[in-house]
Amino acid sequence: MSEIVTTTEYGEALSSVQTRKHKTKLIHLGLAVALVCCFSFALIFGSSSTGLKELVGTFMEYIGLESPWTLQDNQKFIITELRLPRALLSIFIGGCLAIGGVAMQGLFRNPLAAPGILGVNSGAALGAAMMIVLGNAILPESLTQYAFYSVPAGAFLCALVITGLIVKVGTVGGRTNIFILLLTGVALQAIIGAVMGLLTYISDDQQLRSLTFWTMGDLGVAGWKELAFIIPILSFCCFMIMRKAGALNLFLLGEAEAHHLGIDVQKLKKSLIIWTALAISLAVSFTGSIGFIGLAAPHLVRLMTGPDHKTLFPGACLMGALILCVSDILSRSVATAEIPVGIITSFIGAPVFLWLLIMQRKGGGSFA
Repeated sequence: MSEIVTTTEYGEALSSVQTRKHKTKLIHLGLAVALVCCFSFALIFGSSSTGLKELVGTFMEYIGLESPWTLQDNQKFIITELRLPRALLSIFIGGCLAIGGVAMQGLFRNPLAAPGILGVNSGAALGAAMMIVLGNAILPESLTQYAFYSVPAGAFLCALVITGLIVKVGTVGGRTNIFILLLTGVALQAIIGAVMGLLTYISDDQQLRSLTFWTMGDLGVAGWKELAFIIPILSFCCFMIMRKAGALNLFLLGEAEAHHLGIDVQKLKKSLIIWTALAISLAVSFTGSIGFIGLAAPHLVRLMTGPDHKTLFPGACLMGALILCVSDILSRSVATAEIPVGIITSFIGAPVFLWLLIMQRKGGGSFA
């Protein structure tokens, strides 16, 4: 009788696992379909009047077919040169921020962790502020023709320097101490905040406007040259992060337990920090500070699919891309003047995150 019970329990457990896998696939498929629909809407909606027939006609002409509608050159330009690269940028940046959020929440074993915990956002903001306010004095005259790229370059380099400094202080005896890493990040972010306040104080009206707009997030830099540079690097960094899904699952059990199960804990920490810092630094340097995606997207997917990083990474990537794509559509459509996309993501992400906290508190459960 006991053997029959054991076999039955095993069958029920196997059926439960298969059901969960099937549910996860359906959720991923639903997110992918929603993202494709949102991507299509992003090419249609905006301050200029272009509709579905202009989109279809432009696509037909692009693949060599004759469009049944007469298309104006400015309509084709808006779709192919403005909205299409911007929509692609929103998808890749949103997915990258979400993957970074999953990595940091797994590394710190803390659901409140976000990519900015490494000092990436604050470091990028400092670099951008220095270029905006002091760029003319810092850059040599021979580089003035590349002034457009000075802000993302300064943001990227400064983000890496700040992250490297935090990791250096947080590494004791060749071992990365997560607690010291967190406290170092808090201390450096306070110092950076003071420097940012000083730079804001000495900036003129135009510099102050540029600095304010950068810190609110902006996808307006999207162009085909920028995409050709950003997308391959972001894709590679995210791939390297997602490769650690299995190791992160074991790491959630604790550092000692993960070590006994064959995981090189120190190597895992350094790898996640390096690839996450590279990806988020590059993303933030071009788009400015875009909040709550790396925090809210992983939680939403975790509630639907569970804490397994092998399913959490792709699900969060799709969710982050979807949130930023929707936010970009709203930023270009709800008002005559474009609203910074970081404001929209905060309006969406903050209530969602608050709702998640309330639901978890009522349920008495954990985020894991």
